[in-house]
Amino acid sequence: MGLGLFGGGVGVARYFAARGDEVTVTDLASAERLAPSLALLADLPEIRYVLGRHDEQDVLGADLVVASPAVPPTAPLLARRRAAGLRITSEIELLLERIRGPVLAVTGSNGKTTTTTMLGRILKERGIEHRVGGNIGGSLLPEVESVATGTTFVLELSSFQLETIAITTRPVVGAILTNLAPNHLDRHGDMAGYRAAKLRLLDLMSAGAPLVLDAEDLGSEDLPAEARARGLEPLGLGAREIEATPMPRHMVGRFNRKNLAMASALAGRLYGADEAALARCAADIRGLPHRLEVLGRVGRLTVVNDSKATTPFATITALEALDRPVRLIAGGHDKGLVMDPLLEAFEGCERVLLCGATAAALERAHRARRGPNSPSVERVDDLAAALARATDDSDREAYVLFSPAHPSYDGWANYEERGAAFAAALRRIPGFEAPDDGL
Repeated sequence: MGLGLFGGGVGVARYFAARGDEVTVTDLASAERLAPSLALLADLPEIRYVLGRHDEQDVLGADLVVASPAVPPTAPLLARRRAAGLRITSEIELLLERIRGPVLAVTGSNGKTTTTTMLGRILKERGIEHRVGGNIGGSLLPEVESVATGTTFVLELSSFQLETIAITTRPVVGAILTNLAPNHLDRHGDMAGYRAAKLRLLDLMSAGAPLVLDAEDLGSEDLPAEARARGLEPLGLGAREIEATPMPRHMVGRFNRKNLAMASALAGRLYGADEAALARCAADIRGLPHRLEVLGRVGRLTVVNDSKATTPFATITALEALDRPVRLIAGGHDKGLVMDPLLEAFEGCERVLLCGATAAALERAHRARRGPNSPSVERVDDLAAALARATDDSDREAYVLFSPAHPSYDGWANYEERGAAFAAALRRIPGFEAPDDGL
């Protein structure tokens, strides 16, 4: 229920089809919209599809329903199935039930994917057999029963995935919580609901397992006591530990140093410190697409794609990470998050260009609170216009940062599609130069 485009639904369909089960894939989206995922299942003609709708009998009559994380647990047909005592599961729950080795988990509001990737890279340098997956994209389910017993699984886990996991075992032997800040409140109701979903992770952790935290993150300040109450070992990293970690030379932003510090702290606690492996990682790790991704230069301007920033907190973190003047491009779909912290962060920018569905509201709100030293805040038609304005004076060192602070649904299917559109618009800017290893 919910094939989607990120690979989880494809993995579930392939797994059960390979077992010889009768598989029905149902999704409210059309076949045209789901074409990339359908192409990955084209070699399995026995799968039945119900697209553009959900049929009651499919959901209520199946032996098992595997719901996508994007399908809210409160969806009426799921609620009816649950009331009838019929099982509902998820791709990540099925995976956790079948893993025959230790699990390392990463969650948080921002930095999950980067930290998960870094942790996997460290294990590779240490020669530890592992797989990386979860919310990072794709699915490990089709291969979980074929990998060697004892293989370590490094999993990124979202609040959507965590809120419905109901396994009774505790396979997670170590975890990282990058931070906690308001997000997905349209799904979880309020910050308490969102926090509770994230902290379902603690229920998956084995006794004595280390939980790595940012000691300076106010959203995590009361977690050490809660972790200890569950028999876990909280490891809070402070500024000293973070600054002592080598910065990946292909990345920008202090929080990327923090991500690597967290990954290395967990790996060090579980497998022993290895400074040489960490140094190799710092030299070779590159930023992930759409996450403070350096796209290149226009004159003396460095252009950064941070399309993954779908909340004000993510954009504020990006602004705090950069060490020279910033020309910010922001705006997008309105999902009801409080914008006051973002408006305050505008004050530290050299210039702000707004586009997307929230541009007009943000411009009005800025105008209402504008001070004598406030930066220029301008509403433009689209990304191309924003880039043109942001790069029209390129003879001084500064960042052009595309960090929307909003989801992409006002014009794109997801943040990846939005980031690709930004990169395409940048390539049309006169004087654009792609990055080299020195950037």
